[in-house]
Amino acid sequence: MLRHGLGAQRGRLNIQAGATEDDYYDGAWCAEDDAQRQWIEVDTRRITKFTGVITQGRDSSIHDDFVTSFFVGFSNDSQTWTMYTNGYEEMTFHGNVDKDTPVLSELPEPVVARFIR
Repeated sequence: MLRHGLGAQRGRLNIQAGATEDDYYDGAWCAEDDAQRQWIEVDTRRITKFTGVITQGRDSSIHDDFVTSFFVGFSNDSQTWTMYTNGYEEMTFHGNVDKDTPVLSELPEPVVARFIR
């Protein structure tokens, strides 16, 4: 994460930025850098049917932070992960092209699992 106020605990839609960029609780989750191996992991605490993922950029007046593409993995124990594939390779999902518009990426086939990342 970039800093505490931008940690994974803020990884949900429609979180508004603080009045200043230094606000301890501003915005939503934001990666520390542009590394390609960052993820958010969600434990639903029960077996859940996943049908898609919605992404939305971080609401910031001076930064453009959003996820443009991503992969999705599932697990029932948080140790062994199965990546969502198109039958041949890990399926790439497309996210945002701006920081303001929520984008729904539907899974072609729903997946039942406890964890998603």
